[in-house]
Amino acid sequence: MKRILVDQREIMEEKLKQGKIIERELKIDPKFPHAYIITGVRRAGKSTLAFISSQNPLYVNFEDPNPLGFDIIRLHFLLKAFAL
Repeated sequence: MKRILVDQREIMEEKLKQGKIIERELKIDPKFPHAYIITGVRRAGKSTLAFISSQNPLYVNFEDPNPLGFDIIRLHFLLKAFAL
């Protein structure tokens, strides 16, 4: 699971390096003490916005062709794997 998370993070970081990001007016304050809900149509940049707004993002692509077999019981393992 840790390898999958690291691979997904590297893929997102590579996309950001390509520089094809459209600057948005919306800014997310990572110091805001509450959760944000980002909604929108598919491929609108929701994940990218969340990723670039966080100082240490946990990025999980649940559409990955290699399924995590994720359920609520495995949440503990997901969070443990993220604690690199």
